[in-house]
Amino acid sequence: ADISNNMIIRTDTVRTSTDPNAIEVKPGCFENDTTFEFTVHFENIGSAPAENIYVMDTLSWFFDPSTLNIEMNSHPMFTSKYVVNGMTILKFDFPEIYLADSSDHANRSGTFIYTIKNKPGMPVGASAKSRVGIYFDYNDVLMTNEVTNTKGCPPPPANIVNTGKRA
Repeated sequence: ADISNNMIIRTDTVRTSTDPNAIEVKPGCFENDTTFEFTVHFENIGSAPAENIYVMDTLSWFFDPSTLNIEMNSHPMFTSKYVVNGMTILKFDFPEIYLADSSDHANRSGTFIYTIKNKPGMPVGASAKSRVGIYFDYNDVLMTNEVTNTKGCPPPPANIVNTGKRA
């Protein structure tokens, strides 16, 4: 052990239950002009079919709404943009989707992917946080996890070597 280096980077597999309603983003760390890919997963875990679903996303100030592009959607979807108090809000609407209830594992989930670019001039160290709200019919909003994009993340130290041995 080297006490002058107190940093360790570990990549591992998590084996646990997870919320099927989630947002993912690539890349998390970036430089300058970057296109981000967001993937949103939603799943009906209720005891009745979900007839109408919509997802709301309030964009970070650091994203350029004019660069929004829908890459993929698992079901027919309509997209709307709203500006409220200077903030851009995206609505991804799945009317009459009729997702099956939790007993039908094959037909109870949906996904969509969109890309968006950051605005120029984002300072190094600034972070754009994203979290979406998913609305299943008339139920309360279900908030997803939060993902972060940071400009200028430090690279991992070059002197770390994985020997496969445990200390």
